[in-house]
Amino acid sequence: MGKRKKRKRKIQWKKWFKMILFLAILGLFTYVFVLSDLFYIREITYHDQEKVAKEELEDRMPVQKGDHIFLAKTKEAARDLEKIPYVKTIDTLRVFPDELKVYVTERIPYIAYYDGENYAYVDEEKVVVEITDVIPDESMPMVTGVMQKNPPVEGETFEVFPTWLTDTLFASVATLKQAELFAHISEIHIEENHVLSLYTNGGSILQVRDEENISQQIDFIFTFLKENDDRMIVDITHGVNPI
Repeated sequence: MGKRKKRKRKIQWKKWFKMILFLAILGLFTYVFVLSDLFYIREITYHDQEKVAKEELEDRMPVQKGDHIFLAKTKEAARDLEKIPYVKTIDTLRVFPDELKVYVTERIPYIAYYDGENYAYVDEEKVVVEITDVIPDESMPMVTGVMQKNPPVEGETFEVFPTWLTDTLFASVATLKQAELFAHISEIHIEENHVLSLYTNGGSILQVRDEENISQQIDFIFTFLKENDDRMIVDITHGVNPI
């Protein structure tokens, strides 16, 4: 009985040894194969960007051709590229064995703040995406009359003084946009008493208080802009009936 047990243990040990040896060889082969130059990145392509130049993306991209596709730190690369003001999000896709695709979601300018010299294009998340002397198109209302804590800086948050007025401004713009009235407003001027004066394409001025006031008067505003916009000053900050 003792000899049988010893023989059985010996056979089991040999099986385990062969299995461990096989797994070690397989692991070594896999390691060598994975780290071979077959998986070195040979192409990095950029997709869906319009405002951001490919050259700027390439300059800011920490992952380069020749890096190993398995070792490429794509999350860190995405964070670096998202520091570009016009870039909202970055998604990367490894295409084996040797290609990296970079998909860019850009920020869309929402308003243009005019300080008397330049325009600061700001997206709906209040990020300054560009400072330029180019006049915005009709789809982007110009904002004037605001007091800023600091001059706008590309890539940083746009804030006016007092701070709560920033949220009021953007919420009011969102309400107008949702009602598809954005295209009828050429300028939003913030008065000293924090009333928003909406300058229309027809030469009128609509004075509103905030997004709630706009929502309450949205039917009147809609009708006025569509049918009666003819160089009038209308104050709708007080109650339901326009003054």
